[in-house]
Amino acid sequence: MLFIRGDDVGEVKLRKNRASLLKMLVLNLYKMGATGDSYIEFTPSKTPLGKNLPDDIDSLLKDTLEDMDSDEALATSLSNIQN
Repeated sequence: MLFIRGDDVGEVKLRKNRASLLKMLVLNLYKMGATGDSYIEFTPSKTPLGKNLPDDIDSLLKDTLEDMDSDEALATSLSNIQN
């Protein structure tokens, strides 16, 4: 289970907070082992959440996960994702 904390209710709504949505995707893909050559492709759904993702989400995730080999690299990557 994954929780997103924020001071304002609007901060935790994923459809309004693209950065939290991207962080969740990176975290989940990392925990599933989709790093380096294991990462294949990500196609967003046609739901409101999927439509909230940037057009280049696949290349963004691939670049982010390509060299991720430790929890420290994950933490650094997550802290670099901006709102």
